[in-house]
Amino acid sequence: MNVFRSTSDLQWLSRLKGFVTIACVTALLSACANTPSLSTEAIWAASATIHSAERARVGKYAPAELTLARNFLYSARQAMKQIHMKSATQLAQQSLVTAQLAIVRAELIKAQHVNAKIREKITQLEQKIQRNNGEGL
Repeated sequence: MNVFRSTSDLQWLSRLKGFVTIACVTALLSACANTPSLSTEAIWAASATIHSAERARVGKYAPAELTLARNFLYSARQAMKQIHMKSATQLAQQSLVTAQLAIVRAELIKAQHVNAKIREKITQLEQKIQRNNGEGL
């Protein structure tokens, strides 16, 4: 039992199938074009983290790490220009992690400086207490 009446029905169905396929592929490609790639997102994240680190003056405390993060970001952008997306993503992720390391290291160094100042004040207070106790005897 043949549902189609003629070969023209088959040709029409074949054309319709082709148009649907083309429409689906076009929709898929346009959706991909509108969403940023993983590489782009990783580069944005690394760039934002480096910018935050620079605003926090992390370079004063962790210059090597911040420089390394910038170098990774530069390399990621170059890889992306050359359409090496996997390398671009990996380099951007390395940049992000290195920038985060710079921020944490800077916070650690700042905390160590604060602790050193507190210890110095404690020592001064202990010495003053000892002098005052010595005078009272």
